[in-house]
Amino acid sequence: MHARTVYGSCVHVALRRALAIAVALFSLASSACAADPGTSAGANDAARRPPSEVLTLPVRVDAGSNAAFAAALSDALARAGFMVLTDANAKAVVVLTPQVVVGEVVGTDVNGRARARIEIVVAVTCDGQNADSLRSTYTALEGNPPDEEAIGTLVLAYAHSARVAAFAKDRSARAQEEASDEIDWVASEHEKCLEPTTREACERVKEYLRKHPRGRYAAEATRMVAQAPARLAAYQKEERSWQAAGVPECRAKRTREACVGLEVYLTRFPSGIHAEEANQLLHR
Repeated sequence: MHARTVYGSCVHVALRRALAIAVALFSLASSACAADPGTSAGANDAARRPPSEVLTLPVRVDAGSNAAFAAALSDALARAGFMVLTDANAKAVVVLTPQVVVGEVVGTDVNGRARARIEIVVAVTCDGQNADSLRSTYTALEGNPPDEEAIGTLVLAYAHSARVAAFAKDRSARAQEEASDEIDWVASEHEKCLEPTTREACERVKEYLRKHPRGRYAAEATRMVAQAPARLAAYQKEERSWQAAGVPECRAKRTREACVGLEVYLTRFPSGIHAEEANQLLHR
């Protein structure tokens, strides 16, 4: 029998539906055991809590081939504690797209309606890249609302997807590294290395490079450290000229002869560290 898309609308919650989703959600929320991302989803997964990194991933469920199934899956994920985005324009890290297909007819009801095998296939993308495919099957009358036991199975399969867990942990590790990189750069006192006045001025920048050799500021830090010796030498040369300028004598006597050393300093270093002070002394 050729496959075709199922369309249906959500109706009131039946007793079996409520019981099935409650069991699935209780399994996710109540267990304190850590999940093993290397184990595939199955019966034992229901007794384990998903990795915390997966729970915090912003996830959105797209309509796919059936809006009712998408709505049911989105609602189930939210109840299970996942960060579900309902705004279609919001940026989701993970996108789940369910496709619902009717398969082989396995019987009919008293009114002659076909009972068919229904398969839900959920494509999982992480940051726009294909990450996993989740599947759940059940039998139902065509046109019935989504089967919540099947929806619960998909929630558990997503929660314990090894590929999603690996992506989430890698993303979390990268975020922590970026935060550490930023903190260490601020603490490096790189301004001192940029304009060094001592040989030790770049020590904390060098420490940053040891911790983050491929960090966001590694290239800038490397340039600073490489240029520091020449800049330090220039600073020391200027300081020697300033010390030899006779500033105390100029300040005390205020004569052209007493202040000639400052004129020499300004000639050599018109934009130097002490240029403003020299000009003030000469033009007071």
